[in-house]
Amino acid sequence: MTFLTYLRINGTALPVQKDDYSVDYSDVVADSGGVTEAGTTIRDVIREGVPSISVTIPVSITWLKKLRKLKKEPFLTVEWRDPETGELSTGIMYMDGFKVSLKHDTSAGGLWTVSFTLEDLDDV
Repeated sequence: MTFLTYLRINGTALPVQKDDYSVDYSDVVADSGGVTEAGTTIRDVIREGVPSISVTIPVSITWLKKLRKLKKEPFLTVEWRDPETGELSTGIMYMDGFKVSLKHDTSAGGLWTVSFTLEDLDDV
């Protein structure tokens, strides 16, 4: 049985299962918007559907070292399974909010839980 690739960073498929990540799409609104004197809300959307990917995965010490190295990169080429299309989408992102906690202590270096968010860097 072949499993789908859900997340790839710089060409490397991460050990992510379907429940290990979520994609949030938000809009970028211009500062020129706001509320008028009459109470009407004005939204000037500059970009629609900007992705933000939240990831929480259990990893070995080997994967933890790989992810720490990726964290230091100024930008990452990210491919993710888009829930709207079911296909892999590609974008330039950076890693933010990197957190690590020890899940199980083992003689092989432990099992770690890593969480981070991939934020969009693509131009308008």
